[in-house]
Parts: sequence; C-alpha cells; structure tokens
Amino acid sequence: MSHFTRVQTRLTDEPTIKQALVRMSYKVLDAGDGVQGWQSQRVKAAFKVRPRRFGRYEIGFVPASQGYTIVADWWGVRIKQQEFTQRLTREYAYVATVNTLAAKGFEVQEERTATTGEVRLVLRRTVGV
Repeated sequence: MSHFTRVQTRLTDEPTIKQALVRMSYKVLDAGDGVQGWQSQRVKAAFKVRPRRFGRYEIGFVPASQGYTIVADWWGVRIKQQEFTQRLTREYAYVATVNTLAAKGFEVQEERTATTGEVRLVLRRTVGV
C-alpha cells in the first residue's frame, strides 16, 4: 500500500521552483533512485528535497503537462502538505517576479515581509536620458 500523495501545481519552471526551494532553506537534490517514503517505498521524480528534521522521508517533484506535481509521504515528512505548497507557491511567485524584472533592468531596492507573509518590493531601473 502506497502512502504517497500527489499534489498537482501550476508551477511550470524548474529553475524557478529550485530557487524557491533554496529560499525556503532546502537543499535541492537529484532524484536519483527516487523519492523515499514509508517502508523504503520509492517513486520516480525529476528532483527532490529532504526535510532536515525527519530522517529519510523526501518530497519529490515530477514534471506534468500543466505544472509540476509534488509527491511525498506527508505523514513521514511531518510537514503539513497545504502549508508547504502555499509557501512554495509564494516563494515561486517572488522568484519569478524578481527574475522577470531583473531581466528588464530592474533592481530590488527594498524588501519588506509583513507578519501576514505579504511581501512588499520596491524596485528601481535606471533609464538613460
């Protein structure tokens, strides 16, 4: 019996997902022999993270047509699935926004994060006259 749960996301860009995971203090690993769950069961993935606090359980990312699917044995990972997914989505949006604006010549001048998790960015671009 598998204990893996799959969460479909709309996160489509692998480098942006990886940058978001790094911002969340995870070390991104090649999936190698797969993502480990209960009783050493494994599922295939493109890449994975291993939460530091809890042993061998891992969270994997599988490319899908509409966006990456997150796969994990959430009981073993001991992280709430919804909280992890919401935070990853928020960090993904941050990274995607900053990267897109940096490509257009903007630089982050100020960043504030409210207790609600809302991020306020002030960006600036120098325009030649």
